[in-house]
Amino acid sequence: MSGEAADASAYLPDRRNLKALREAAAECRGCDLWKDATHVVFGEGMPRSARIVLVGEQPGDREDRAGRPFVGPAGRVLDKALADAGIERREAYVTNAVKHFKWRPAGKRRLHQSPNAEEVRSCRPWLDAELAVVRPDVLVALGATAAKALFGPSFRVTRDRGTFVDSELAPFATATVHPSSLLRIDDAEERRVAEAELAAYLSRAASKLTDQCASPPPPQLSRCRALRSSRSRGPSPCPSRRPTRSRSRSRGPSASRSRRRTRSPTRCPAPSAPRNPTPSRFSGAAGGYPPGDPGGRAAIRTPGFSTWLARTGPLSRWRPGRDRTQRPMSEPRAVKPTILALQVRGLNAFLAAVPALRAVADAFSDCRRVLVAPGNLRALVDLIPWPGFSPAYDVVSHPALVPLPRSLERPNAAINLHGPGPQSNSILRALGPRRLVAYEASTWRRGPIWDPDASEVARWCALLEHAGIEVDATRIRLWKPKAHEFARGATVIHPGRNGDSGAPLQVPASVWTEVARSETAAGREVLITGREEDTVAATAIAERAGLDDSSVLAGRTDVTDLARIVTGASRVVTVDGGISPLAAALGTPSLTAYHPRVQTRLGIPRAGNRHRSLLIDAEAGTNGDSPAGGGGDLAEQLIEELRRLPERRFERQGGPPDVALAAARAGEAAG
Repeated sequence: MSGEAADASAYLPDRRNLKALREAAAECRGCDLWKDATHVVFGEGMPRSARIVLVGEQPGDREDRAGRPFVGPAGRVLDKALADAGIERREAYVTNAVKHFKWRPAGKRRLHQSPNAEEVRSCRPWLDAELAVVRPDVLVALGATAAKALFGPSFRVTRDRGTFVDSELAPFATATVHPSSLLRIDDAEERRVAEAELAAYLSRAASKLTDQCASPPPPQLSRCRALRSSRSRGPSPCPSRRPTRSRSRSRGPSASRSRRRTRSPTRCPAPSAPRNPTPSRFSGAAGGYPPGDPGGRAAIRTPGFSTWLARTGPLSRWRPGRDRTQRPMSEPRAVKPTILALQVRGLNAFLAAVPALRAVADAFSDCRRVLVAPGNLRALVDLIPWPGFSPAYDVVSHPALVPLPRSLERPNAAINLHGPGPQSNSILRALGPRRLVAYEASTWRRGPIWDPDASEVARWCALLEHAGIEVDATRIRLWKPKAHEFARGATVIHPGRNGDSGAPLQVPASVWTEVARSETAAGREVLITGREEDTVAATAIAERAGLDDSSVLAGRTDVTDLARIVTGASRVVTVDGGISPLAAALGTPSLTAYHPRVQTRLGIPRAGNRHRSLLIDAEAGTNGDSPAGGGGDLAEQLIEELRRLPERRFERQGGPPDVALAAARAGEAAG
């Protein structure tokens, strides 16, 4: 470092207030970033009224030109999140871990560069001085750079965001993502979910201010004690109570004048809440949703569990309309109602039930929600969008239709998202639920009739609408998991079989060979996925396409690895019943080939140019277990449709795919 000092300690003024610190920071030469910066960007806010401090990474291009923090695109995202969380910008102090803009030239543009650890350390004295002056009650780090600067290098925003850590800088300290990270999200729905999540994190952080403001109510004093307290300690603890004159017991002519009916002492009202200009200033909206959340009650206006149960009617052994969750005040407070959903089928069946599961979570946000599902789907269940700080559902691993554990007995409501058969209904009825939502079967005559011609998404939406729960069938998206580095920008070919039936390949292996050759010629990495029984066919396709054996991942991935591969992929090409529903749920462009004789009825919406489909000719789609065979026209059609998909370019890192996958699993196991 060529600066005059190892850090900024030598430039701190003797008088520590924000005005003196701001003036002294303009002359700081503790590192070399001042040479290319236009202005020093110091913190902004009122130290006396700011009880929450937001610390970002460094100023951007707009901030460097204006000399103020968070005034550019990221500042607009932050302002919206603060407004959704019920926090006014002027009531927060915003600053950055580094006070100068670090950038590199790119033509006429100045591109952002993250500061290194030495530059963050050099600028740390300014941040410590700001926090010492403001003395916040809540400290929020925005982004990884600020979080590591405040809480140490072991802190991970992707893992620890939203959790409060012990810190000497503030009574409550936490971290969340930087608002600029939301600007890099292309998908509109995913961005709305990320905005709602950021607002929820800020709302939870600001709720700590409400917890500190809340104080126990003052004791109810008698009128005489209240008067004595007001004379000795100043204002009366109850402003609405005024000193009143009692009746006079004197006799004589003056008695009639003094014997007047006086106003009875007014009852002291309950202590008021902290002064709030809006109901959700520091507490957020009901149910943990920030105002304006697209997944909150503004979108799903179904009432709570008690109102829903009273309106739709419980089981026959309960009196209709009776709310057993309302108990007398003398009894202990009841636990949260439990909503249990059953879905123990495969991956695609779970993805078809995602709109219904999201609707149930939104409708009963104040209840405990339990999903009985296969254990390998637990990671995907955690990806159901939910702005709270816990998953939308508690997952109970259950492999098949066998009796459920006794710990799940007597739920307030049980929802059958598995199928119309009597076995699944009997399993749920054995738990003794207060209300059962299921299709009509031989053992259950109170549900709607199963439509064999409808898609699975439409079936579950119709079931919930019959129960009085509003559902949006287009809400199929899941949060994206962390992508595997070796899969970034690759084309995933999933020859697949017909869902869970294990039918033969719908597309000849020679067609997949031509598709793989075309994608390789276009400069894309090709990965071939599938089940363990598809390994032989996948290896044959790779050999004929000239691919390395490491590109064959069939039989080597579980559901979690498959989701991470699809997240990082540039495109996915598969058949009906393959992984096209997973690609649609994660927002990855996909091409799906349909066979007229073998079709699933998932009903996953595929809108716009992002997800395309191609109907296979009946003569070209014969049994394709062998690599030989025709299908040249079909290959050309698939290649032409792939060219119409939008491009997603990534910088691929890591070694061969199979080696990188094994290394990633070993790292997760060690962590």
